[in-house]
Amino acid sequence: MGVLRWCRFSAHRSVAVVTGWMLVSAAWASEPADVEITVWGREVEAARAAVLDQLVDEGWELSRERADGRTVLRHVDGPHHGRVIVDDDQAFLVVRRELIRIEGREVLFDRNSAGAWATCVIWPFLCVRLGGAVVAPQKLASDWRELADQTDALVSTWSDRVADRALATNLEALPDRLEALWVDGVPLEPGGVVVATPEERRAAIGAFWLSRTDTVWGDAVRDACTRFVRAVVQTSETPFTGAEVVALEAASGKAFLTRP
Repeated sequence: MGVLRWCRFSAHRSVAVVTGWMLVSAAWASEPADVEITVWGREVEAARAAVLDQLVDEGWELSRERADGRTVLRHVDGPHHGRVIVDDDQAFLVVRRELIRIEGREVLFDRNSAGAWATCVIWPFLCVRLGGAVVAPQKLASDWRELADQTDALVSTWSDRVADRALATNLEALPDRLEALWVDGVPLEPGGVVVATPEERRAAIGAFWLSRTDTVWGDAVRDACTRFVRAVVQTSETPFTGAEVVALEAASGKAFLTRP
């Protein structure tokens, strides 16, 4: 599946980001929306699990799940690797410097076991790890680039599945939005002014169609708009004019109502 994606790595301010961002647009589909949402929901969970499994294989372990929906992982070797924050909503990883870590060290007992924490009372200095505060930026950058290489493909797949789920979630809403615009002048974007005349409504639909991204998601939206226009607008008393169709197709380089 083709995709428009930005993958970036940055050591600026001791933060690295591994991400696969999607530009997602709504579209119609032949299958019921609730069925597709269920399927893609499972795909998202499977893709997320694959990312977490890869992190575990590379020595990261779950630290906590935050209230904002993000999952924090820390490396078993120590704070000098930083900490990974997994954003479940938008499918990306953030890596930050971990300045200090307090943990029950594996000396006489298993790490972070009750016995290990008990030794902190006797030897508190053993439980404070400062490696993250003193590690060189060059070392952090090297580790984070390696992490990006290890996880990029899986994070990109996860991002794809999140985008697919978002697309499916919006399938049912799009025809209602287009109809509300055409019949009542309700703008497609929240907060817009009422679109008064048929000419302005045609222009709004055309602008929406024209502004879609050149991706599979954008193509799906354009197809949905075209189907609506053919079924509703072109059968009304105020259809798109030939000049309007030519202008839209010339601006986009794609077929609007002219069949390819």
